Amino acid sequence: MNKNVDFKGKDGSNATKEEERAALAKIKKIIEGLGEGSYIDWAFDGIIDLAERNIENDSAESMKEALEAERHRHQAEIERSAELDKKIEELEKKVEYLDRQYGIKDRRVADLLAEQDDWSDLVTQVNNEKAGLREELKATKQENLELKAKLYDMITKEEKR
Repeated sequence: MNKNVDFKGKDGSNATKEEERAALAKIKKIIEGLGEGSYIDWAFDGIIDLAERNIENDSAESMKEALEAERHRHQAEIERSAELDKKIEELEKKVEYLDRQYGIKDRRVADLLAEQDDWSDLVTQVNNEKAGLREELKATKQENLELKAKLYDMITKEEKR
């Protein structure tokens, strides 16, 4: 959070940037005096840099606010991740359902294609039988015609005698 803030100096007036820098230098000196790796050195890690930026930019950022904002973002990401996990689970269930439905339909299509092949074979068989019967009928008609012709010839021969 970047806030513009007026700080008070020793006499109650706004502290100048120079007074702020001097106070920060004293704090740095105290921390350095405790030695690198001291508890306070660890606690102030990054805070001195932040204070220097605040002085230069006339802002009032704090590590606490940054940490709280980061915790808030992290919590929001955790919640979003949980929502996405739930959505993924729902979608996986839908995919499983559709896979089952597809399998059922796929088997039904296979059955229908097999049935169609059976019907196609039957139609071919019937058409072949029809063609055979047509040939037989044609031959029978021809035989009938020939028999009629013979009968006619026989009748007309008898009449002539």
